[in-house]
Amino acid sequence: MTTLKLLKENIGSDLGKPSKMPGYSWGISADLCITGGTLIKLEGSVCENCYAMKGNYRYPSVTKSHANRIAAYNKNNIIWREGMVELLRKRIPDDAPIVDKYFRIFDAGDIQSEQMLIDWIFVAEQLPDIKFWLPTKEYRIIRKFKGDIPDNLIIRVSSPNINQEPLNFAHTSTVHEESPFGFECEAYTRDHKCGSCRACWNKEIPNVSYPEQ
Repeated sequence: MTTLKLLKENIGSDLGKPSKMPGYSWGISADLCITGGTLIKLEGSVCENCYAMKGNYRYPSVTKSHANRIAAYNKNNIIWREGMVELLRKRIPDDAPIVDKYFRIFDAGDIQSEQMLIDWIFVAEQLPDIKFWLPTKEYRIIRKFKGDIPDNLIIRVSSPNINQEPLNFAHTSTVHEESPFGFECEAYTRDHKCGSCRACWNKEIPNVSYPEQ
């Protein structure tokens, strides 16, 4: 059994635990977003006012954790993914309540490569009792990938512009100003908290539409 200290070293830092979402999360700096790095410069894009480029995400402790995470991944992705599996199991044990077995990949940042996608798939496959949600705008990486996605991992591909319809992927997300596309996220009615809602992790919901804030 690897010590908690060594596990944190192997993956760069501990997991995140956003107060407004269920369970734990993992993220890296939004400065590293590939597609988002272009979208943030475009008026009307969903990245124009990126939440992960301001507020708490710019605190020194957060930027340090983000930097340590990507450094650990780039150093040795095999050690990283095995450490991630073990740390997740420590944080979300087998006997944890079902309501706590939800994990968000990228509460900030996005996929850096097809290999990173493969590594997260590996993590999900080792922990079939945990539901993983991966939101992304890395369209080329998702289109190129031809492997299998485990049942407990949902990849939601985000439309790049506000008020744009869902893209042609199995599971998607959108941002709307007035009329939602399909299921509307109502976190804004709960102080921007998920509460008991788990729609983003639900494969029976093709698209989740977020109100523009």
